[in-house]
Parts: sequence; C-alpha cells; structure tokens
Amino acid sequence: MSEKRGVKRNARKGRRYYAEKWLEHQPRKNPKFHVKGKSRGKKVIEFPDSLTIESEQDVNVVVSLLGSIREAALKGHFKRIVLDHSGVRVMSPEVALMLVAEIQRCEAYCGTRTVITGTHPREHAVTELLSEIGFYEALSIKEPVLPKAYQSRTYVQVERRNKTLPKVVDSLLECFAKVFEFDDADRKRLHVALIECMDNVFEHAYDPKSHLPHLYKEWWLIGYADHQQSAIGFAFYDQGAGIPATIRKKKSERVLQKLVGWSDGQWIDRAVRRPISRHNSKRRGHGLDKLKRFLDSLGVEGSLRVIANKGDVEFSTSGGNAKVDTIEGGLNGSLIVWTLRGIKTEPVSERSSS
Repeated sequence: MSEKRGVKRNARKGRRYYAEKWLEHQPRKNPKFHVKGKSRGKKVIEFPDSLTIESEQDVNVVVSLLGSIREAALKGHFKRIVLDHSGVRVMSPEVALMLVAEIQRCEAYCGTRTVITGTHPREHAVTELLSEIGFYEALSIKEPVLPKAYQSRTYVQVERRNKTLPKVVDSLLECFAKVFEFDDADRKRLHVALIECMDNVFEHAYDPKSHLPHLYKEWWLIGYADHQQSAIGFAFYDQGAGIPATIRKKKSERVLQKLVGWSDGQWIDRAVRRPISRHNSKRRGHGLDKLKRFLDSLGVEGSLRVIANKGDVEFSTSGGNAKVDTIEGGLNGSLIVWTLRGIKTEPVSERSSS
C-alpha cells in the first residue's frame, strides 16, 4: 500500500493527524551499529499474563521481556518474530509505551530482513487500551474490532519524536482538561517542566560515541485523562544512557570516589532533589525537580516515578522519603511516570453548560 493511500484510509477513520504524523517522522539510527548475518526461521515470544510496573518484580518482568524482543530482533537472525500477547490479562499504559518504543527501534534496524508481527489479546480491556493509545496504528498493524460497550479513557496517543515539540505538550494538557482544569499558572509550570524533559533527552540522554542501537535523541510520550478513576497522568520514555549513567559522567573523579557505593536509585533520588545543570541554567536540568514540586503544590494525591538503569524511585505526595528499589537486569534508558489521583472531576459538558 502506498503512503498516500494509507493516509486516505486513516482519514476515513477520523485519524488523519496520526497517520501523517508517523509518515513524517524520520528516526536517526546509530551508524556505528549494524544488524549482521542472514536471517532465517521464526521466533515466538510469549508475553506474561500481567504487564505492569506496580511492584519491583513486575518491573523486572517487563525489562526482561523488552530484552528478549531486542535480543531476538537484533542478534537472533530470525526472519520472522511473533509477539504472542494473546494471554495478557493486564497491561498498563506505560508498559504499552515501552513495547511500542522497543518494537519501533528493532524495526528501524532490521528493515525488511526481519518481520515483527503478533497476536491480539483475548482480554478486551487490553485490546481497548492498545487501540486507544495508538499501539496498532503506531506499528502499522490492523486494529481488532472492539466491543460496542466499553468505558473509554481519554488518551493522547503515543507520540514519538527526536526534537523538542511544544505542540505535543499542548495536546497533553488539552487531554488533561477533559478531567482536570489547571489554572493558567499551573498549566504554564507543567508545560515548562515537560519541555525541559524533552530538552534533556535531546541534549544529554544519548551518547554520540556509543556503539549501541539507539535511535538518536528519540523520546516517546503517552498521556491519559480518566474520569471514571478521577486520574490524569503521563509517561515519558527514552532509550538513552539512563539518568544515573548520565549524571555520573558529569561528576568529577573526586565526587565519584566519595560516592562510589551509591546505587542507581540513589543517583536518581539526588537528581530529583538536587537538580544539576551543566549550563548553569534555570531551565536545563530541573525538569524532574519541577514535576515533583508541582505535584507537592497541588494538594491532591499524586506520584512521580523514575525508572532508569538499575534504579526505581517513587516520590509520593503522601510525604516521607522516596521509595528506592533496584531492578535486576536494568532498564535501557529512562522512564518517567507522573500521576494525579483522586482529583475532583466534573464532566466537560457540565463545565461548559454552567
């Protein structure tokens, strides 16, 4: 199918914007990394029944699955890889985001030598989630037919870019407005913090000297507004060096020797509580700190969670110290999950009529 016909078909579905978005994006592969060898045979990767990041064990399961996909695609020399998630009962939006990112990375490097395909989940709730966030559309997979009756969240579909893009943040804030209306000052603060997250990926996350299969300066974003659960949130992900590894590169040998026993989680905790900007700028290096302080100022239940390398740190508005855990395998890159829960909501129709 030609690109033009593909856009027209999606336009009839009311999704022309997203079709054009994927066509115009050009990922930047690392020229130092190449997939070598002749491909042959088939590999089936069976997904576990639960894919969330609720516990440390859950995170380790997700990290292991991402590694299995990457290993099969970039080193396994398979002609066809089948991702079998027919048995998945539960999947969280941030895990779906990371799966999209990993598959897109593998497809960029494999080209036509390896076909990555998959099955549809039997669980309707998982199918609905993947459809609403744009999982199938992002991967050019035909969407399954959804049941007529289901409760829909309002989603910002998966965004994938390699530059700072304010209009993506605007779309996210419009999504939030379906459930929770920020005042102008708070909206601006959140906008600035998200722009800085993009800037940090663009400038620091990816090492140009690396020989790893990065998509240079690439980031992925998803957001949602759930009126039923009275919650809003977003997940922001990159496949770069990871926050702890990036911070250590900026430190002097004297500081590194003093903090030699620090875990990745401790480095993440420090990055949020004591932001660093090598440009001595109020805008650069303060994104996580701003997201946390913004949460604390709203007076509602919320959390900021950062998973990178072997560190997993969660900050909660309930008070106390951050929860710091260790991931066995380690995540390639950094995942930021920001959530507000239990907020007072009012349907948009009621707000507009009042």
